[in-house]
Amino acid sequence: MSNYMRLAFISVLFALNIDSLRANCNVCSAVTQMACVSETEFQVCVNNVPTGAVNSCPSGFICSTATAVTCQASDAGFEPTCNECNKCNADMTFACTETNTYALCLGTNTPSPIATGSCGDGLVCNFNLPEICADPADGTAATCPTANAETTTTTTTTTVAPTLDPPSFAQNLCETVKINARMSLPADMNMDCKNYVYCFLTANGTWSGQIYTCAGSTYFDDQTKYCMVNKPPGC
Repeated sequence: MSNYMRLAFISVLFALNIDSLRANCNVCSAVTQMACVSETEFQVCVNNVPTGAVNSCPSGFICSTATAVTCQASDAGFEPTCNECNKCNADMTFACTETNTYALCLGTNTPSPIATGSCGDGLVCNFNLPEICADPADGTAATCPTANAETTTTTTTTTVAPTLDPPSFAQNLCETVKINARMSLPADMNMDCKNYVYCFLTANGTWSGQIYTCAGSTYFDDQTKYCMVNKPPGC
């Protein structure tokens, strides 16, 4: 085999290997049981399904399921796992532009600015589906979650049963994400919306997670990450 043929063969193998490792939006990592839902946001997976509130990486970090640490510094050389808004699918037929809107690609790699459409009420756009739109209650997640991502993902939580008790869940979550932050519990573990997980680094250099309860008649707000008087939508 000539050197040219060898190089071509190696290049093909390399490309195939990269494709096999590449992750997608809303796909649970088998290692961490986390799924990236945007460039900087992630959800915890329960029974291999992204579930509950959408959590954010710290400023200057991106979401990646390529390693055992979900949030990576944006200058660390990792590509965000979920960067598929306005990206044409493999058949170059359409791209999801928001949670439930899409644009036709018309055989190119660029979404059309005029050939656009919207999924019906309660449906999400997923560019892996030939029919474009699907019901999230069936386990289909949006390819391009936007501001209403929490509304669409909450629909799926009623059909999924947690496999861990809340304290174990909190510890596993914090050991996986490795960020100092307050985060929501999945809806099935937090029916009254008063509890949250606090992740912190211990004195011996390990990550720990504990569950706290908002005092009195306050509720944990996933947007501000604080206990607030107003009850969050969906509680």
